[in-house]
Amino acid sequence: MEAELERVSKEILNLDDFMEYSLTLRSNIFRMWDIVDLGDKRRLQNLIFPKGIVYDKETARIEPREVNRLFIAMPCELEQTIEKENGQTDKNINLSALAPRLGLEPRTP
Repeated sequence: MEAELERVSKEILNLDDFMEYSLTLRSNIFRMWDIVDLGDKRRLQNLIFPKGIVYDKETARIEPREVNRLFIAMPCELEQTIEKENGQTDKNINLSALAPRLGLEPRTP
C-alpha cells in the first residue's frame, strides 16, 4: 500500500510540474517562437495546431483546423493561477468570461 501511495504521489508531482511547464509555455509562446530553430518551430506549430492549417483560396484566409485547448483558454486563467499561488483571490475574476466575445452580438454605441 505504501509503495502504491508513493507511486501516486510521484505522478501527482509530475502532473504539477507538467501543468506549470504548460502554463509557462503558453505565456511565453511568442518569445519562444522567436528563438527556436525551424525544426522546433514546426513542432511548436504542431503542438498549437494539431490538425494543421488550411488556406481558403476563395476568401484568401489561413485558418487552423483545430487549436490545442491549452492555447484557447481565457488569458485570465494564468493570472488567476498566479494570484492563487500568492494567496490572492478575486471572487469576480471569471465574470468577464461569461460575457459574449466581440463578433457574437452587434456592438452598441
